[in-house]
Amino acid sequence: MIAVQGGSQRPARETGWLRLANGKYVALVEDLLPAIDASSPTAHSIEESLSARASMFTWSLVSAGLVAGSFAAGGTGFWLYFASDNEEAGVVGMVTGLALFLAAGGTGWLANLYNFHETDTREQAYGTYDASLRERLGLPPADDTSAEVGQ
Repeated sequence: MIAVQGGSQRPARETGWLRLANGKYVALVEDLLPAIDASSPTAHSIEESLSARASMFTWSLVSAGLVAGSFAAGGTGFWLYFASDNEEAGVVGMVTGLALFLAAGGTGWLANLYNFHETDTREQAYGTYDASLRERLGLPPADDTSAEVGQ
């Protein structure tokens, strides 16, 4: 076997690395791209994983911004309502803060979905790497292509 996923024998949600046959570790799935054909299943999984990772980070940042905005709007509304006796503006600020907080929860949930998709496609890339590399090198298929998932 040219490459094997390493780590514990128990099933794991995250695949943190790929151990190559020479003992070296690959931590970033995109580092496998130079070794395989661009049209291979592994390359397609890697591209999909990178796209999902970018979307996950984007939605995580949007969620963090909405949380910050919700605290600013809610805090300002709270201050206006109780400290400055401007009840109408205070209610608007607190409701806006609540709406932003709910939107942050939705975008956080969306980021989590992209995280799961990124993990799944990364695991697919690690799982098909050996076959894709053998194909590019013109080697016969391996007898045992089983691999263990590593943290």
